[in-house]
Order: sequence, then structure tokens, then C-alpha cells
Amino acid sequence: MKNNTEASLSIALPVQLLMEMFVKRRNLLDILQTLERYFPKIVAADPQAARRDVWKERQCRLQFRKLVLLLVRDDVYREQFLQDELEEEFGSLFMASTRRLLWEFLERLESILPEPRIDQ
Repeated sequence: MKNNTEASLSIALPVQLLMEMFVKRRNLLDILQTLERYFPKIVAADPQAARRDVWKERQCRLQFRKLVLLLVRDDVYREQFLQDELEEEFGSLFMASTRRLLWEFLERLESILPEPRIDQ
């Protein structure tokens, strides 16, 4: 079962990747392939997750998927989004939040790993 940090990172890191692809003006086909890899239409739900958590994660993934598909389809909207909305939606605050989640995940991972032994 994923915890909230892991679930959030599993969305935030691919979001960053996809937004960076738009900023760098990557080929739209590459963006679509990356979208399918990280945000497929159908995702198997974690059977141990609470129904509410599954619904929230699914909605988040679907909304982001819709945004990316709109950005791919509509050149005018894409340019307007990159100029006016990207920083607000996925800029420095989003990046800071993602970094915080990553540190939380790494700290949790470090706490469950055994102490390293120098003699090994």
C-alpha cells in the first residue's frame, strides 16, 4: 500500500517531467508517449488503499491527463498556458513541495533500512 508521500511523488515527478518537455518544446509525440507511460487511461487501483484515496488519486491523474491532451491539441492554448499559467500551476511552489515530498520519502526510507556496516 502506498503512503501519501509515495502517492504524491508518483504523480508530482512525472508531472514535472511532462511540463519540462513542454517548456523545452519537445516533440508532441514524445510528450504523448510519456503521458501514456505515467498517466495511462486506466490504472489498476491499489486493493489495500482506502476508496477515498483511490478516487482522489484517480481524479488527479485524469485531470492532469486532460490538461496535457489539451496542451498537445491546441497550439494557441499551449502557448498561452506556457506564458501565463505554467509558473502559477507548476512553478516554484510546486517544485518546493515536490522536493519536500522527496526528502520525506528519503528520510522514511533511511529510517527503515539497516545501518550500514563498514566491515561488509
